[in-house]
Amino acid sequence: MIILAEVCSRLGKREAAAELHKVISRYPEGNATAGDGICFGPIARGLGMVATVLERWDDAERHYLYSMDLSERGGLRPSLADARMNYADMLLRRDAPGHREKARPLLQQALEAAQEMGMAKLAADCERLLGAVEEPPSA
Repeated sequence: MIILAEVCSRLGKREAAAELHKVISRYPEGNATAGDGICFGPIARGLGMVATVLERWDDAERHYLYSMDLSERGGLRPSLADARMNYADMLLRRDAPGHREKARPLLQQALEAAQEMGMAKLAADCERLLGAVEEPPSA
């Protein structure tokens, strides 16, 4: 389900995001896992992604903050970097006053971590979003 949330987020599929939100919201705490050895990080990040697609900004922010907290406390560096990038992306999409400034350090932290861990796709996403932070806000 967390992978499907990522796909919905990338494609902006509102209807699918709404259905996923119904399912994933039953399990808002803990980490998403596959078997004994694969951890996708906090379920809250998936909730944040689908809430972003649905433009439920306050819910998305709450989920991302919770995901970052769980990742940090659990020492889940890749998940923390992902959540920082997702949160920054949500802030840029919402584009409220002060959000670009709030997104910049999140993206810089996520980019630095991605580079250290060899997460090329995440690094590229962070660089793309950092470019968007530098663009003038939409009118």
